[in-house]
Parts: sequence; structure tokens; C-alpha cells
Amino acid sequence: MHTNRVSAEVEAKLLAERPTVLRAIARLTQLGDYVLRPRATVRLHSVYLDTAAFTLARHGIALRVRRQGRRWEATAKWAGSSAGSLHQRPELTVPLPGPPPSPFELPDGPLRTYLCAVVVGRPLRPILATDIRRQLLDVLPPGPGDTAAAPVAEIALDRVRLSAVDGTPATDTYWEVEIERLTGRKRDVTRVAALLQAQVPLVPSPTTKFSRGLQLIGGPVQFPLPVPVVRPDDTVATVARKIVWRHLQRLRAQDPGTRIGDEVEALHDFRVALRRLRAALRAFEPGFPGRFRVYLRKEFRWLGQITGAVRDLDVQVANLQRHAATLPEAHREGTVALRQYLTAQRAERRDALLRGLESPRYFTLLHGLDDFVDGALPFARTATGSRDLVAPTGRRSIKRAFRRLRQRVDTVHEIPTPEELHLVRIAAKRLRYLLEFLQDLTGKNGQRVVKRVVALQDLLGAHHDAVIAAEFIRSYVDEHAAELGAADLLTLGAVAGRELQLAEEHRAAFWRAWKQCVRGRTLDALQRLLRNLKVQVRPPATPVAPAAPPPLPPTPNPTPSSPGGPA
Repeated sequence: MHTNRVSAEVEAKLLAERPTVLRAIARLTQLGDYVLRPRATVRLHSVYLDTAAFTLARHGIALRVRRQGRRWEATAKWAGSSAGSLHQRPELTVPLPGPPPSPFELPDGPLRTYLCAVVVGRPLRPILATDIRRQLLDVLPPGPGDTAAAPVAEIALDRVRLSAVDGTPATDTYWEVEIERLTGRKRDVTRVAALLQAQVPLVPSPTTKFSRGLQLIGGPVQFPLPVPVVRPDDTVATVARKIVWRHLQRLRAQDPGTRIGDEVEALHDFRVALRRLRAALRAFEPGFPGRFRVYLRKEFRWLGQITGAVRDLDVQVANLQRHAATLPEAHREGTVALRQYLTAQRAERRDALLRGLESPRYFTLLHGLDDFVDGALPFARTATGSRDLVAPTGRRSIKRAFRRLRQRVDTVHEIPTPEELHLVRIAAKRLRYLLEFLQDLTGKNGQRVVKRVVALQDLLGAHHDAVIAAEFIRSYVDEHAAELGAADLLTLGAVAGRELQLAEEHRAAFWRAWKQCVRGRTLDALQRLLRNLKVQVRPPATPVAPAAPPPLPPTPNPTPSSPGGPA
């Protein structure tokens, strides 16, 4: 089914030992109180595509092109969840104008929107083929037996033949039953699966066709690859790569939503991931090769600028809508001109953002970060401090970050200025990020400290947003005063006044929030986590780290009991 948007696939997968089981199911006309209606038998030829390094599979994505008769389509499926026979995952299917070229290029449209930040221009070539003989049965809802009723589910009786496409004779033939939800509910799928298992010998399948095919050709057996855990005996270089891996995946996850632009939170979360990457560069600086470090600073700054330009206006639009909703109806017209101005400015800035996300510069950045994570930078050199162990290094960094935060607060006047609070906010943010990067080592004590620092940072962030919003409205009024009527000026002045009032309320709450950060329980938790980091590992006399570290996370050899992934 062509949706041109990501939808949720819900299906049950069951395995049969022999084809006679499928023939027995095909003869059924009733299954409990469901009516079965035979449809057709089709032949499907599919080819799965990936890069030479299984980039898509490592990110939990299966991409296939399929021919049914004369029609071709492409489908992307993301790793979802599975429990027993039930599999749930996002999927996107788009039609193709004809047979796919080799190497395959993502066609313009939704498929490219969702996958280009993962593929980043790498060649996509066939890695696996499936030939399926599929007999279809409609599952009609319980009731009086209306044959015109829309089916709640579809049963596919599949004879599957997997084969490698690299010229090797590797093949695998098996028989599978899929029950896919159509108009029904998830419980219809699980109930039909249970009724079938009661009728004929079937066992739940924890794997998908793609995961089974990867085992056949020796691809990665875990997809997406597991989030790497920070360990006390990791070097700074290793932790830098692990932290970049985490937040690079989060940035990629928000890339499609940022491009589409329907949900402003996608851009916000994209920027959160970008800020974490910038913070990792600062916190684990010795773990990044020198030339690459300079390059990342420049590119992160550029990406932050083009995304921040749009995000700033998103915040202003949200603030204006919030205030307009509380104004008397007669005064709401006074916000229309500003709203139109914000909308026009946002459209211009989004055009610049989209040009940036489509540029070779952006894809080169993602490609370089991938190479860094995999230890494959062509110009990588070991930096001083990169071989230090992270537990003692992290301990020193946390102490230094907390000390800097206290020093910033010591310079704040009794009635803080916006500039003073902004500097405190930056120091709090850096301490928070460092604690979160090392959360695998700091445990519950770290969580307690982070909770207090986050509360302080959120308060100061709200104060900063209110100050900026008031300044923005004032600047707009100064620039467009001649175009605005007296009522508009009065309304916008009132909105700016409300923002300043909010800023004052947040400023008044600053000292109380700070005392929460330095009260006994929070400081005790900080001291405990510092002691724990001190004793977790003692650095050896001459620590040694490989010059070219292996990819993160490692890809183990395939095993027959591998968990399932996207189909």
C-alpha cells in the first residue's frame, strides 16, 4: 500500500515446518468467529539495499524495492518492537516509476526525506533478494458474514526464498504466515494468530525476512546497534566516540521532522542533539583529533546558526499565541501584524535552513562524524590526554565545572542582571551535560544533582526567553511604528510588559533555585559520586590505547538466535 507517509505496521509472524501447513490454512473458511475470504496468489520479488558497511541496517532500517507484476515500489521499515509473534514498526512505501537503477538513488520525496541523513550519499547496492509465493486471505470481522465488509486483517501464506546477490550460493527457503492489521485492532491480529496456532502447527517467529537474510549473508545481527555504555576503564577517546554516537543518532532521528516542518518540536530536539554534540566536543576535547576538532567547531557553529534562526521565531510565535489567547477579543487584532511578520520571516529562514540541510556541507559533516565514531578518520592522530581513563578525568572535569558554576553565582548581585543570569545558565548547562554524559558512571547520585541543575537551568532559560521576547517586540515596534495603529502599539506594549513581568518573576526565584543546588542533600550526592569515580578504576602506570580504535559499537558475528529487526 502506497502511503507516502510513515505509518505503523502491526503484524504477527508465524513459522511453519512444511508447506502442507500453509495449504491447510488456505482451505479454512472460518477461524473462530472470523470469516476467511480467499483473494489471490501473487509472486513478489524483492531486493534489499544497503551500503557496503550496512549503514542502514546498523541504524535499524531495512530498505527494499519490490516488483509485483509490472509495478515497482520501495519500502523503508524501521526497527520497532516485537513480543512473541507480534511485530510493530514504522514503515513507508512509495511507488517507483520503473526498475531501480544500480547503484540505487533515493528518489525525491518522502523516502529521501526520511533516509538521506543516514545514507549521506553513500552508494546503495543490492545485498539480498527474496522471492515469495504469497497466497492471500482476508479476515472479515465477526458478525452476520457480510462478504462486502472491510477486512480487519490480512493473512499472507508465504513460501520465502532468500538468496545472496553477491554471486555466492547462499540461500534459505522457509514457510511463513503473516497476519497484518488492516482496519482492525491489534487484538484482532493477536487473536487470529492464536486461533491459527490452535488449528495447525505454527510457532512464533522472532525474526523478520530482513534479519534472517542478514544472518545468511553475514551482516550485523543487532539493528539498530545497541547504545554504547560508558565504562570507567574507557579512555577519553573512546568515550568521545561513544557520546558522539549517541547524539548523532538523536540528531538523525529529528532530521526528517526538521525538514518537513510540521512539528516545531522536531527542530527543537534537533538542536538539543546538536548542543550535546558541541558539549561533547568541549568536555572530551582530547578525544578528538586536532584538525577534526577545529573543523567540528566551525561546522557545529554554522549548523547552530541556521537552525537557531528558525527556532528563535518558533519561540516568538508560540509566545505571541499564548499571550493573544489571554487578551480580550477586542485587542487580539493588535497582534495580527506581528504574527504575519513572524510567519514571513520564518518562511525565509526555513528556506535557508532547508538549503543548508540539502547541502554537501551538511552531508560531509555527518559523514565525518560517522568516520570519527568508526575510528576511520584519514587524518586522525592521537592527542595528548586521549588515552587517559575517563573515570578520573571525568571526576576532575565535574569538580571544575561545579567550581565554575559557583564562581559565576558569586559574581551575581543581590538583584541579578540578565547578563549575569545568562552566564550562570551557561555554566549550569555545561555541568549538566557533563553529568549526563557520564550518567553510566555516576548513577543515582548523578541523577539527583542533575535534577537540581536542570531545575536551575530551566528557570534561567525561561528568564532568558522572556527577556529576548520583550526585546524582540520592542525592536519590531521601533522598526515598524509608522505602519502600526495606536491600538496595535498599545497591545504590543502590553505583551512586551507581560514578558518583562515573567522575566522578573523568574529572576525573583533565582536565589531559591540556587539554594536547592547547594543544599546538603545535593552536595552530599555530588561528593558521593566524586568518591565513586575516584575508586571505580585506578589508572595503570602506562595506559595504552590503540591508535586506530575499532568501530563503535562492535558488530558481532551472526548467530542463529539473533533477535528480529525490520522486515
